[in-house]
Amino acid sequence: MKLKLRVIFFLIFCLPGLAILGYSAKLAAAAHGLTSTGLTANGTIVDHERQTRRRVGQWYCPIVEFFHQGASYRFTDNDDCKQSRHDAPTGSRVEVVFDPAQPSRARVDSFRGLYGTSLLSAAIGLPWLLLGIALVVRVR
Repeated sequence: MKLKLRVIFFLIFCLPGLAILGYSAKLAAAAHGLTSTGLTANGTIVDHERQTRRRVGQWYCPIVEFFHQGASYRFTDNDDCKQSRHDAPTGSRVEVVFDPAQPSRARVDSFRGLYGTSLLSAAIGLPWLLLGIALVVRVR
């Protein structure tokens, strides 16, 4: 019976916690890679994309435009959405980091924009994993 409980706790808590932490590490590594090898440019918020999220309502994600080697690039920053358009008004200047080989792969150069999603997922995965480890070890 104790072995079954350990296996159940491992499958329900430890494996999902490890998977979430792995995903978080992958996101953080991608953001770090982009900041270490990417170029920066000044961008402008040209519009907002309205997104409806369950239980939280309307969110407005900025659409940012920047120029690189005479060409214009646009991207929607889904990691820095706000509940109001006035929090990041159209025409605002933002710093952008992008991959010079693929300028369309760009992000707003801010801590929240680059690492916010990875920190949030780590904040969910780590307690889940620690709880699983505690339950597996506690069952004797």
